[in-house]
Formats: sequence, structure tokens, C-alpha cells
Amino acid sequence: MAIALSADVRALLEEPNFAHLASLLPDGSPQSAPVWVGVEGDRILVATGEGSLKAKNTSAPFPMRANPDQRVVLVIELERARYQDLPFRHTPAKRG
Repeated sequence: MAIALSADVRALLEEPNFAHLASLLPDGSPQSAPVWVGVEGDRILVATGEGSLKAKNTSAPFPMRANPDQRVVLVIELERARYQDLPFRHTPAKRG
């Protein structure tokens, strides 16, 4: 069952930060890549190319994907969330 994003996690995702998306290759070995993330409601959005390992390892076949140059968006509903507060602060410039 999906959970709501906490205020702390939402604050991280709404700023210009990136995350690491880990998935499994067909042989069961892990593949991890840094990704830019967005938020829609309580879902996390990751944009990628259809031919990327991220898309191949996570998206079910979809009949309207005839153009491999098109982008796809992975929509992630959380079942659990955790993060670690590191002993340093990253202070990116504000948008706008």
C-alpha cells in the first residue's frame, strides 16, 4: 500500500536534488544510476529515455512506444521511505 511523503522527504524532492534509482538487471545483478526527480502528489517522478536500463528494468511493455527517442516517466508510489541526514549541508541556489 502506498504511503504519503513526509514533509522532510517532500522538501528534498521539491528542490533541485537528485536521487539514486536502483533496479535489477535480467541476471539479477543490481544497477544504480543518479537521476533527477520530481514530485506529483505523493508520487516520485523520474524521467528517462525508453532505451535506458532504468526504463528496461522497471517499465512493463507499452504498445504506443514505437519511437525509442521518446522519453518515459517512471511514476513511483512509496511503500516505505527512509533517508539519512549527513553531517554537512548542501545549499544550492534557489530557483527563480
